[in-house]
Amino acid sequence: MVNGDFYTGNWKNNQKSGQGTHSFSGNKYIGDFSEDLGRGSVLYSNNDHYDGYWSEGNYHGRGTLIQYNGDSYTGNFKNGEYHGNGKLTTIEGVVKNGER
Repeated sequence: MVNGDFYTGNWKNNQKSGQGTHSFSGNKYIGDFSEDLGRGSVLYSNNDHYDGYWSEGNYHGRGTLIQYNGDSYTGNFKNGEYHGNGKLTTIEGVVKNGER
């Protein structure tokens, strides 16, 4: 890829398709692609970890984000942001359920 990103996997109609690995900006995604949409796991260079659905490079749909500081969120995302129902748990043990 021109920008230094690296992808190993299948292509279909010039889009990532099927099982693959995409390394980008020090981050690594392993999972499934369909028409450039994904479902899988990402380990970020800052040690955040996300497992769930993707669209256009953003969290989109159901997923779990575990931040490097130990906080975690499981729920729905839209365009990379918390959206709808979810559960936020902080490292201090504070749990927040509900809609964002």
